[in-house]
Amino acid sequence: MFHFDLSRRVLSFVTRCKREDLVDKLVGLSLSPEYQSNHLRILTLIQVALVHASGRRRPSSTELAAMLNGLRDHDAGRNEDPAEDVFVSAVSTPDGEYKIFNGVYPAADFNLQRMLDAVLSQDFPARE
Repeated sequence: MFHFDLSRRVLSFVTRCKREDLVDKLVGLSLSPEYQSNHLRILTLIQVALVHASGRRRPSSTELAAMLNGLRDHDAGRNEDPAEDVFVSAVSTPDGEYKIFNGVYPAADFNLQRMLDAVLSQDFPARE
């Protein structure tokens, strides 16, 4: 687990921001394949924002970049790996195929597919 010993600059940015707006923008970044390599820093900022964001300011893209860059020397930044895995994959059901976001969790589609197969192979009277 990471320690949240953030620099004063990053913490200052976070505390001045409106919690809902900052979390929404960070979650949006976490779902974007272009930022898969930065997932640990984004998740760290989401957790810090949930605890510390209490301002009224809506962060700009420049401020979001500064917050992410401010975590380069943090554990979250040092433990990042370049993207090597598929970001989006698919699972199948009798009703069709569904896309899921794997994110940084490898083989999430395999485990979900196994669970779906086990549950959907059972005969439930009111399954719908």
